[in-house]
Parts: sequence; C-alpha cells; structure tokens
Amino acid sequence: MFMLCTTNESVEEAVPILSNAEYLILDCEGRDLGFCSTLCSLTLLRHGRMDYVELFYSYSCPIENVLDLQLVDVLSRKGRGESDYVRMRRMGRRSFPLSEVKKLQVEEVYVLNSMDGAVREHGIEGIQLKDATSGWMVRPLTDALLEYAASDIIRIAALYDHFRARGYLEQTQRLRAQSMLYVTMHHTAGKPEQENIFLRGPYLPLCVLQPVSLDDGDKAPWRCIRRADSDEQGIQCMACKRTMLDVHFPLRSAAVLNGAYVGNKNGKARTQICKICTLILAKKQYATDHILEEIKDPSRGR
Repeated sequence: MFMLCTTNESVEEAVPILSNAEYLILDCEGRDLGFCSTLCSLTLLRHGRMDYVELFYSYSCPIENVLDLQLVDVLSRKGRGESDYVRMRRMGRRSFPLSEVKKLQVEEVYVLNSMDGAVREHGIEGIQLKDATSGWMVRPLTDALLEYAASDIIRIAALYDHFRARGYLEQTQRLRAQSMLYVTMHHTAGKPEQENIFLRGPYLPLCVLQPVSLDDGDKAPWRCIRRADSDEQGIQCMACKRTMLDVHFPLRSAAVLNGAYVGNKNGKARTQICKICTLILAKKQYATDHILEEIKDPSRGR
C-alpha cells in the first residue's frame, strides 16, 4: 500500500507522517539518473551517490544525515568472513577473468552490489526480485511502475532491518560520516557525463573507508585527501580527477604476478591513475584485444 503525492495538498498530507518516522528511505527513478542527460521522475537511500547528485543539482536540495546501505553491505563482508580471494573474484567476470584481475594492484577496491544482488547475498526471504522497467518519463505513470517504485522502498527497508538485526549498523556515527563522504563524491565536480567510464563503474570510490581529517571541516565532506593520523597530502587521478591518498595509486616499482607482488613493493613512486581507473582501463583493453583476436580468427569466438 502506498500513497502517490502529485499535488501540494497530497504533499501537505504526507509531511506530518514522514516527520514522525524513525527514518526516511529515499530512492530515485528516472532516465540516466545522476548524469548530465538525466530527467528525474519519481522520488522515493541505497547507492545514494546518484540520488544526491540528482536532488542537489536538479532541485538544489542536498541530503544530510544519510546512511547508505550499499556502503554498509561492503563493510559487512569482512564480518561475514569474506576472503581477499572472494573480494577479487567479484571483480572478475566472464568478460574479464580472475586471472586478469590478479595481474593488477587492487587493494582496497570493492565491487558494489546491485539491489537484487544484496537481497540474494544476504538471504532475505519474502522479497521479490525486480524486473527491469522503462517508461519513467511518461505521464501518468503506470500501475506497474508505481508498484515497482514502492517495491524498491520495501526492499531497502528489508535490507535495513536485516543489517540492524545482524549488528552491521552499530558504529552509527562512523557509518554516517562515511555515507556522507560517499554520496557527496560528485558535489564539487557537478553531474558526471554519461560517457565518463571512470565515474560510473560498480566500485566503491577509493578512500571512502579510509579514516580522514577534512581540510575544511563540515563544509567539504566530499574531500578525502589526508589520513587522520598524517599530514600526507593526496594526489589527483588523471582519469577520474578525484584527489586521494597515494596508497590508492599502483606502485611503479612493483608488479603483480598471479596475485603476488614482484619487484620493489616498498618503493614510493606511484602511477598517476588510481587503482580503480587502472582496473577499468585494463577491462576495456582486454575487451578490445578479445574483439581484435576474434576478427583475426573468427573460430575463437565460437
């Protein structure tokens, strides 16, 4: 059961109900959500980066006191006994096998779960997995789309209850600070371009889990360039343009062979492209090489 607010009167009726709630769940539906070509449709937090971008830049409405469940999901993995091998296996797909991942320096790189993936992985029963839908910019919205939007809220609520019951939300203050850092990643740079492959990958931005001190206090929660216990300044990635700690950049003096470092792991010289962008470029190059091989020898693709 849900209430669709399309008039000032219906919003005024909903505000007292929402004001008395323990927490609010936000989910946005639209076309190319959070990118420059976005048209935002129905506003209903999970994967809050794009929700924040859309509300901030399209409606001048920043979000505060957030808790992003996609971040909580990543943090819960160590407590659930996930090994480093499994973490790396998440990066390896059919189009980019684990053997290729093992050639890269990918410490502190985490793959984000989709909504369906999180529901399945945490074994939450009684929640129907959703089918892909379209037509968000057509009015009036169909009953199927309204049910779809409402079901997303139900699924986020189920994840929240599950995480709370498992004790994943105990460090509330830290989780909120990390969530705020996560969702405001695009705060200063503006909406990312749709074709920017470095800002749309399924990876948790580097340094979100790193303890930091914010240079400008609460005025700049999106900056992540210094350790909490160090004066070391960060550097800007040439690909994604984010400024972060140097540990998030591959070492020039070392390489990885079958998951193990070779060369000088204690060297200080780093590349100018962060570990996530290096991974994205490696995946793109691998796909290109695979296509070229099939062109040269069509039998390889059979």
